[in-house]
Amino acid sequence: MKPLTLGLVYHFNQNTVPNAFVADRVCYRRLLETLLSHPGCRFTVHFSGTLLSALQWGEHETIDLLRLGIARGQFEVLGSAFAQNILPATDAWENIQQLLHHRRQLKDILDVEPVGFWNPERCWNQDIARLLLDAGYEYTFVETNVFRKAGDQHAQAVIRSIRDGDRHLVLYPDDTNLLTVFGKAIRTGSSDELIEYLYNIWLAQNQSPELDFAAIYGQDAEATGLWQFEGGGQSLDDVFGKLDTLLGKLEKLPWLRVGGLAEKARSARPVRIERLPAGQANWMVDSLRSQNLPWGDPGYSDWFDYIARSAKNIQTREVYYQVSRELRHQEAILSDSDHATPGYDASRLLFDLACRTLAAHQYEFGCIGIDVDKEAQWQLARSALAVLWASRMALGQEQGLLVRKEDVNLDGIDEVTVVACGNAYVFAPKGGRLLYWFDLRHGRQLAGNQNASAYLERYRDDHSFTGDFYGGRDLFPQLAQKPEIADLSARRFVMRRRCLNDAIAFDGQQLVGLHGFVFHVQVSEDTQPPSLEFAFDGRHFLIRKRVVFLPNGIEVRYTLEGRPGTKQVRFRIENEITPDYFTMLDHGKLWLGVETHGAVTCVTNSRSSCGVEVSVAGPEACTIRCADEPGFLSWLCVAEIEADVADGLPLHWMLSLRST
Repeated sequence: MKPLTLGLVYHFNQNTVPNAFVADRVCYRRLLETLLSHPGCRFTVHFSGTLLSALQWGEHETIDLLRLGIARGQFEVLGSAFAQNILPATDAWENIQQLLHHRRQLKDILDVEPVGFWNPERCWNQDIARLLLDAGYEYTFVETNVFRKAGDQHAQAVIRSIRDGDRHLVLYPDDTNLLTVFGKAIRTGSSDELIEYLYNIWLAQNQSPELDFAAIYGQDAEATGLWQFEGGGQSLDDVFGKLDTLLGKLEKLPWLRVGGLAEKARSARPVRIERLPAGQANWMVDSLRSQNLPWGDPGYSDWFDYIARSAKNIQTREVYYQVSRELRHQEAILSDSDHATPGYDASRLLFDLACRTLAAHQYEFGCIGIDVDKEAQWQLARSALAVLWASRMALGQEQGLLVRKEDVNLDGIDEVTVVACGNAYVFAPKGGRLLYWFDLRHGRQLAGNQNASAYLERYRDDHSFTGDFYGGRDLFPQLAQKPEIADLSARRFVMRRRCLNDAIAFDGQQLVGLHGFVFHVQVSEDTQPPSLEFAFDGRHFLIRKRVVFLPNGIEVRYTLEGRPGTKQVRFRIENEITPDYFTMLDHGKLWLGVETHGAVTCVTNSRSSCGVEVSVAGPEACTIRCADEPGFLSWLCVAEIEADVADGLPLHWMLSLRST
């Protein structure tokens, strides 16, 4: 008699946020280590695209463990939507981008091309079958309640398939009862109920030899470790010890085979279904209709009612529509362009980065219980338009200096955009800051970091200064006293800091940030090289920042006129560097080389042979201190200048940002 296939399907998912490091530390790494210790079992794992981007900026052990499991044949990797948006909640073109970017990322990082698809939150409509088949997928997961709505009365574990033309997509039925029984075994250490449950499915399979069965445990990886850690109940050693014991027992059962879902999908004789009605996950329906369950949104009859009527969903979909409409327009232009057109390759690379930016900021869109209508993780989808602007500028570059005042990122505030000498820049009059820098010759982003965010971070605009985040204070305060993450609680996280962030102090006083001061902007088009000047004339000082555009970057020439009686000035300039941001997203700090010598810092991305040099020069007899540190999806370079001031005389210094 043939064995029963048990699919242990683990869903690893966080946004591209520092909290991912907590989940990795207490859950992901130990879970993978436990799974790998059972060579007789095969496991099906899904890592979201947003999480993979985050993990590249933490410790690298989890990625290495994942690669080891793939190489051994123990881990089958699932594809999915890059940012785990619920597919029926978003536009068809946006869903194509989600699937495309996740598959590209999995190929680039792990060298896998998945055939199984993790269906976010198990919502379903008939269009999903065609979407997945067109993307190269062969199977996915659907809750049994959807089959029942189609009149299907077969046993829960029977494998089905859905037809699209002459193609069929295999459908594995999620077993929500198995979630409960398996979770109980991990909690209590008793496996008897679980083994009996699986044995009864095996008996049912033997009584219906014409059908193929599979028992599917499809669960968040966080259910094994992180949730217990956050809840303060079961210890981590107890959780993983009991999982280890349980897997050892399952491994020895002669009538059970753990894993092999791809092979099973190809060899099975599924029950063929012509069409399935629209469906939704049971847990979301239960939460929406109950007053007591967590993650609820009161006032909606079910998920379809929620996604159609919720104000935050309507508002956010309008943002997505405005962004994706512009992206589709550029896609059409590129499709109609000759590949030999000057700037085509660079434009295409930047277009792909813009699409990735939109995809990244659709994280879990459509899921209930997420109050993010004012949060950065959705609203920063607007920043894709800044990258798209650079893609447009790269295709058929204009000669000379091109300066405009425009709201390039749809945040309601006009920026100053500059195209000069093969580069494109977006400046903020507030603070005279550099928000974005693009190399138009090679299609690379060198500054910006728009894909990093924090859970519950409130969105203001894409223009304002983003301050420091501290783990235990800002990001996961409820876990701050946990000794397992003491270093993460104390850690400072820098993200979306951008460049030319200035702060000033007089005569030993505290530094005052200039990022909130509005600078007057003046363009000097008739100078060689062309320049842009930001000026702030205040009560205590006058400061000018003349930005000179060079073939490989900018030179910022500062002039300060201080208040009478000032003896000493201290000036600090922070610059967040992202040399070839796209490869940094998927390969992280492991590929970055950083050297600081004297007044020069070089950040080099060896993955794409791209770098940025930050250098500073001050007046005679000044003191210059330079430092660097990893940010989150970026590298932070800091320069400080201390100089004595001759009463009544201006002070001059210079900072340059150059690509290498």
